[in-house]
Amino acid sequence: MQRFIDDLIQALAGDKGGLQSQLLMAPEFRKEELQQRPEGFRARESAVLLLLNPFSKELSLIFTKRSSMLKVHRGQVSFPGGQRDKKDKNLLNTALREAYEEIGINKEDIEILGNLSELFIPPSNFDVHCVVGILQKKPQYKINPNEVEEVVEVPLSMLLDPKNIKRKTFTSSSSDKHRPAPYFDVMGLEIWGATAMIVSELLELIRALKSKVPYSE
Repeated sequence: MQRFIDDLIQALAGDKGGLQSQLLMAPEFRKEELQQRPEGFRARESAVLLLLNPFSKELSLIFTKRSSMLKVHRGQVSFPGGQRDKKDKNLLNTALREAYEEIGINKEDIEILGNLSELFIPPSNFDVHCVVGILQKKPQYKINPNEVEEVVEVPLSMLLDPKNIKRKTFTSSSSDKHRPAPYFDVMGLEIWGATAMIVSELLELIRALKSKVPYSE
């Protein structure tokens, strides 16, 4: 386990796949939307936490299913995260604060491994800072029902399996547009859009590691 974590830390500190890796799981027209972004345009700052759980049977990535009560992206699969608050010293603080507010994970129980590339989301006008961490103790989730319907731990092995990548047309909750897109079909979830693009970059890094994804010790 430790060798894998050390290799991942090194990969996160080096050259990452960036947009090229993200676009592997992008909805149609996303590349064109990104190219239309005006030079000097400032988006809203936000952050998400990609949290690995080594205490499951397999090393897993923690996702949340968003509450159906939310106005935006309701019912979709995402990572803990949200918009930067004025009280946040930096975007790492944003990611850790949101993880605590949404699913009750204390920042003291998380080791930060590094960051992925930022991702701009045209429909919502967010620049997303992507933090990668790993739990230091078995999680006891405290779900905020106003934001999260459930927490789902997906083994990395499932996300790495090409058979679990499929394609269909989704309806964007922010614009009601119908968007053909690839998605991860895992554990009854359909992970698509920005979340799938972020996962894609992480998986490309993992595939390039010398060490294999471990089972939990």
